[in-house]
Amino acid sequence: GTLFQMDNTRYITVENLKFGRGATGVDIRNTTEASLRWVEAFSNSVDGFLVQNSSPATMEQCAAWRNGGWGLRFTAGSGSWSSGVLWSNAAGAVNLSGGSLSVRNSILQAPTTNAMVYEIGEGNFAGDHNILWKVPGSLIGRNTFSGQSFPTLHSWQSFAAADAHSALANPLFADSGSADFHVRSTVGRWSPQATNWVVDAT
Repeated sequence: GTLFQMDNTRYITVENLKFGRGATGVDIRNTTEASLRWVEAFSNSVDGFLVQNSSPATMEQCAAWRNGGWGLRFTAGSGSWSSGVLWSNAAGAVNLSGGSLSVRNSILQAPTTNAMVYEIGEGNFAGDHNILWKVPGSLIGRNTFSGQSFPTLHSWQSFAAADAHSALANPLFADSGSADFHVRSTVGRWSPQATNWVVDAT
């Protein structure tokens, strides 16, 4: 089932927790002023994060990876996702079917040809300064209301009036398969596995 749920509450802050191997990792519904920081949702059979009828729902430095549905599914309310990672989720990174959602300063991926970075319906989307990555043949975005698909970043930018300063680039994570989302560095980065500074060949 759902591993963590907020329902009909207000002024809640959740930090430094991980939710994995359930159905949905995090479910926020009917909530006012919900704030999540450094929360991770992974290897769940459905979605990593699900937000329903909550305003505002703020997610900072969170991560969703290897979930069977969407990394972040947003159905109603208002919210923001910033400085986070949405990676290797089977359906894609973000699904917005209603409400208003902002996605900024984050890394988002479409891992297969059946996935996409964004799927937007009737909601209001704003996003910028993101790194987007996809496998060949997958989509940057699709609008379910109009039926339009956007295979390139430029086509998505023109339609959505979003991601004007975003880039299509491989983020070169240290080891995304092991959920190490530090970017590689030839100068040096901290390795939580080695518990010391390491230098990568990029």
